[in-house]
Amino acid sequence: MPPTSSPETTIPPTTETVPEPSETPSDSLPAPDPTEPPADPLETLTDEITPEQAADLATDPEVLAEATPEQAAEIFDAINPDELTEEEALAVVAAVQNAPDEIREAFETEINVFDGQFDTYVPLGSAVDVGTRRTVTAGTVTMGVVAITPNRKKP
Repeated sequence: MPPTSSPETTIPPTTETVPEPSETPSDSLPAPDPTEPPADPLETLTDEITPEQAADLATDPEVLAEATPEQAAEIFDAINPDELTEEEALAVVAAVQNAPDEIREAFETEINVFDGQFDTYVPLGSAVDVGTRRTVTAGTVTMGVVAITPNRKKP
């Protein structure tokens, strides 16, 4: 049986019209330009920063890794520890704990780490966290008071 050939069919080219992009409504934000680098969060330090902005910056390990000690001091000075949630305080400790020593020094200088919000923080030159250190100190003081209390005997 001889091979059979089928007639070739030619598909005519299609002309597809691409719709013009619609105009962006005036109330929507333009898409970010992918060729521009993202904004540097430390640029906010040129203005006075709010406690909320400071907390956001202090919980970002990348920001703390790039900050100068002066910028870090400005960030920590703007934080109001009493307004931090427990989660925010833990996030600050996590970010600061792994930051360079100069940044940790700024943290310890600007914020009273022994005030109760930062109990999980291990200060520079210490092997224990703030909460443990406070407990040990309180126990030592109590033992000292008990040891100095005179033991009076009745005659």
